[in-house]
Amino acid sequence: MKSKVIIYILMNTLLFSACNENADKSLVSYVNPFIGTGGHGHTYPGAVVPRGMVQLSPDTRLAGWDACAGYYYEDTSLLGFSHTHLSGTGIGDYGDFLFLPFTEEPLFVEPTGEDKEKRYGSRFSHQNETASPGYYKVLLDDYGITAELTATERAGYHLYTFPETEKAGVYIDFTTSIQHRNVVHSELNVISDTEIKGMRRVNGWAPDRYVYFYAKFSRPFTCEIEADGELKKGIKEAASPSLKAFLNFGKTNRNERITAKVGISFVDMQGAENNLMAEINDREFDEIKNLAVEK
Repeated sequence: MKSKVIIYILMNTLLFSACNENADKSLVSYVNPFIGTGGHGHTYPGAVVPRGMVQLSPDTRLAGWDACAGYYYEDTSLLGFSHTHLSGTGIGDYGDFLFLPFTEEPLFVEPTGEDKEKRYGSRFSHQNETASPGYYKVLLDDYGITAELTATERAGYHLYTFPETEKAGVYIDFTTSIQHRNVVHSELNVISDTEIKGMRRVNGWAPDRYVYFYAKFSRPFTCEIEADGELKKGIKEAASPSLKAFLNFGKTNRNERITAKVGISFVDMQGAENNLMAEINDREFDEIKNLAVEK
């Protein structure tokens, strides 16, 4: 009887210790956002909070059934980071406002999956890629840039760590859409040397969809706008079904950081700015990341 009592006490002591140890471990540490990104799972690994309107995530392909969420685990190159995605669906849409940081000039990557045309992007490796709820990080091999992403309900937060370079840039593509949905119209307005805003109207799975954004950068830039295949310098506004922007931040030192805070809205551009100011404003990246983890 005494032996049974001793064994019972020891077992309960061990169980209590294990429970205490697990209680100290954050529950988000058990979550692997890469589950479902291979096979036909149609999930994305990027940053999102519960009930978030923004799903800030890398896109590796745009065409075909395995592009429904924009990301496919077998791919070895990415096109950039867009702000809206669907998860677990059997049809694709969204992929709004694709951002790609680069050095010197953006480079083309080979088409992936059912994609046919070359687009700007970068190679990457899963060895230099991590994801957890509300956070994503990857090294862009072709540029030596580390990109980190986090999000609030209606805004995305990009943190780019650049190498030493004569030209640090960010490419913004209004034309890309998951499963190549029809972009009917888009607009871009350079507000200042640190702010831009824009919109696009898309006919896709969700017909006649309007989406707006407002972005604020941590460093001044100069901007060149490509409309209908023609590169235009010195303009502040453009409207076209086919818009792209090239932001130039000039020289960076090794490990210099540039941030982009991006609010979106399905109502209007002022709503996108209001969402950014309400949810991020002047907060630092790590603070927003920690808030996402808490949520």
